[in-house]
Amino acid sequence: MPDPLTMAATAFGLAKGIWPIIKEIIGRNGVSPAIDRDEDFKTSWEGRPASLANYFVGRKADVDRITEAMSGSGAVVISGGAGLGKSRLAAQYTYESESRGFWTSAGGTAVQTRAALAPRLGIDAKDLNDEQIAAKAGQAVAALPPGIVWVIDNLPEFGQVNDLLASASNLTLLITTRDSRRNLLPPTMDFLPLTLLEPEAAVDLLRSRGADKADEVVLKEIADIVGYLPMALEMLAARLGEPLTDAASVLAELIEAPNPLLMKAFQDAAGKDLGKPEGVYSAIIGTLNGLAPETRRAISPFGYLADEPVPLSLASALTGLDKEGLGQVLTECARQSVLSAAGDQITVHALTASAIAITNDDDALDRAISSDITRIAAINTDDPVTMRGEVAHHEALHIHAKREKTSENHSTLDLSNNLAGGYRALGRTEEAVKLDEETLEARERLLGPEHLDTLTSRNGLALGYWALGRTKEAVKMDEKTLEIRVRVIGVDHPDTLKSRNNLAIGYSELGRIKEAVKLDKGTLKARVMVLGPMHPHTLMSQNNLAVGYAALGRTAAAVKIDKETLKARVMVLGPMHPHTLMSRNNLAGGYRASGLTEEAVKLDEETLAVSMRVLGPEHPDTLHSRSNLALGYRALGRAEEAVRLDEGTLEARVRVLGPENPHTLTSWRNLITSYRAAGRAADADALAADERFPTAG
Repeated sequence: MPDPLTMAATAFGLAKGIWPIIKEIIGRNGVSPAIDRDEDFKTSWEGRPASLANYFVGRKADVDRITEAMSGSGAVVISGGAGLGKSRLAAQYTYESESRGFWTSAGGTAVQTRAALAPRLGIDAKDLNDEQIAAKAGQAVAALPPGIVWVIDNLPEFGQVNDLLASASNLTLLITTRDSRRNLLPPTMDFLPLTLLEPEAAVDLLRSRGADKADEVVLKEIADIVGYLPMALEMLAARLGEPLTDAASVLAELIEAPNPLLMKAFQDAAGKDLGKPEGVYSAIIGTLNGLAPETRRAISPFGYLADEPVPLSLASALTGLDKEGLGQVLTECARQSVLSAAGDQITVHALTASAIAITNDDDALDRAISSDITRIAAINTDDPVTMRGEVAHHEALHIHAKREKTSENHSTLDLSNNLAGGYRALGRTEEAVKLDEETLEARERLLGPEHLDTLTSRNGLALGYWALGRTKEAVKMDEKTLEIRVRVIGVDHPDTLKSRNNLAIGYSELGRIKEAVKLDKGTLKARVMVLGPMHPHTLMSQNNLAVGYAALGRTAAAVKIDKETLKARVMVLGPMHPHTLMSRNNLAGGYRASGLTEEAVKLDEETLAVSMRVLGPEHPDTLHSRSNLALGYRALGRAEEAVRLDEGTLEARVRVLGPENPHTLTSWRNLITSYRAAGRAADADALAADERFPTAG
């Protein structure tokens, strides 16, 4: 039998590669041993910038300041403007201190920032929204021993801090940010403002890549022109270390006045933090101009992405390069300090990205938009985990498209449509609906109400309305979409059949069961003819028809279809597939309705066991299976077993969904019923009066 720690790992969904190290730290007797270096655990530092080793110059005192602050505080903030080297400094501290921990980029909200930690903990985030992922990450973090460092890079503002401190109280936080409002931080946090390098340190940095013999006076002038900004100095050091490059020629290039229009665009993008923006701009542009033409063209998409690490898979999709080609580009760019690569991520500094964007060729944005449209379409439906890791970059590119191509450009509308689909896949439904409404309005006006792209937008908006519980609006949308699709693309077209299916679901939600069943019958018949009887979409229509029959009280017919569907799904999708589990749940419900309670309980027990293993203990479908099994136990007089299940289900739903969610309230009522069935009237009364639940009292 597994020991309790291993069982806890399974419950938290921790990856096999991470958990053995955590278990070793905790120790079997609950005592945390001294933390030694462990090669396996260093995988948790995924996303951390690579060490500069001997090239890290001029910040030794700052590393010492962080070390001192981290030893006496549970949270430290490194604050400073663009290009001061906040991320480099945080990374260097973790290398020198040999700390164990995690590196993530901050999200736009505290929930998104907490959710970003989940992949580092090996948590399976598929089919979960940001709130659910953040909750699971919090549980996993609570199981970690003290002393683990969590670096949160580029926190947008201090409004997230209290939430992060509360949710990761046993971790030591190291935060980098441009926010300088010290007064907004709790007094227990250490605040370390970062400044420009001293002139002597700046010259040492310029010499660090091989320019040992360069004239010191010239180097001082170069450092002064770029305002002693570490990011610009590091880039110039790489150039000065190149063969046949002399400091005087670099100085002359920096002194030359930049194009005023491009300079203004750079200043607008970089913000007001730079002391000497002209010199910084010239330093970056000089380096970009020194790249091979094919390399410079390849990195053009990086000018439009978010200020956080770029996954290699996204970089490959946007550049159109295979692994070997991308590797060659990254090698050249890393050598010149244009970007850095660590693990499977690429980091491009915000100032460099701004310079790339404003000096790109005329077609660069069009190429990036086209590639991004294809990329989002490829991952929207089947890979929400990848979408979650990339969504900030898709959003940033979308902003560039709307600003520079206008929001009514056809390519921008295609990108808007696909991004809305990404939001739906991530459970960010309100954002999806807002974007779908804008896209639909523009497409109806520009393309007409019957254009295929317009119909796609209307269908997406209906899905959003349905997810928000705005079922009447969704049904109205679906009715119009179906009517047009039947007329324009034909009654048996796959998209028409999808519309029929969606409308039937809407009718069911509104209690218009007979209309839903009629649609489901027609959809099933057409899909059998068009797709075949074993196609997953056909089996979904078959499933839906059984649900309709069950709602009409035609239990025997529903059970017959559910048996057929379950058998087919096991053959086509496998016994562990979520749709197969759905069929098992439905068939168990049919057994209960037929009075075959023992058969139902047996099926529910098997379904719950598989759901726990495949989907995880807090997946919505797993919780639904727990609730069903508790219902069966109550019917068999096994009230205490029902209580244990209902207690766990309610606790999970309160934590993941909140006390006011309809599913949580169902669990609340179920547990009250189970308490009474078990003769625990006092517990039932206490729960009924619990003020967390809006209908209590």
